[in-house]
Amino acid sequence: VSVDETKAVLAKAGLTTEFMPIPLTVVVLKIGDRHIMVDAGSGVGQWQANATHLPGNMKAAGIDRGQIDTILISHFHPDHVWGLMEKDTNAAVFPNAELVVNSVEYKWWTEPGRVEKLAEGRKAAGRRIADVFPTWKNWKLVESGAEVAPGVQILEAFGHTPGHSTFLVTSGKDQLMVSNDVMY
Repeated sequence: VSVDETKAVLAKAGLTTEFMPIPLTVVVLKIGDRHIMVDAGSGVGQWQANATHLPGNMKAAGIDRGQIDTILISHFHPDHVWGLMEKDTNAAVFPNAELVVNSVEYKWWTEPGRVEKLAEGRKAAGRRIADVFPTWKNWKLVESGAEVAPGVQILEAFGHTPGHSTFLVTSGKDQLMVSNDVMY
């Protein structure tokens, strides 16, 4: 579609026409008394200003960030993990949450010498991951197929990143696939 057609559709939806909004999907599952988040978004003011509404959306849904018990991480791109870290200090936004990720993804990004092997445009993100994530003690590295929460299984979806994963949520006969940046 043309730029004018795009702007007309955005205006009709009550959205800005100054830029194309980038919706980032962060899912919070309530399983029993646990709150399980899938990815953490881009963090406030850390990626693109038009991409972050997680704190406000969580508040509107009645979810306090202190209620998040577990965060399942699909992959380590900024629009999925910068929300784990405060903008200027890299302090943990969810310090008490267990962080679950495929071991392939974690090891690839934190491997000694990895940052130097990255394309120039990825080096800053790689350096931040390599410097910050290994200092946190709340990581749980898992293999594809593991149950990562009651009724939730991590499945490999390698390709977008070396350890990219998706999550299969099951309850009785019902199933839900939570996939970020995966095309089926």
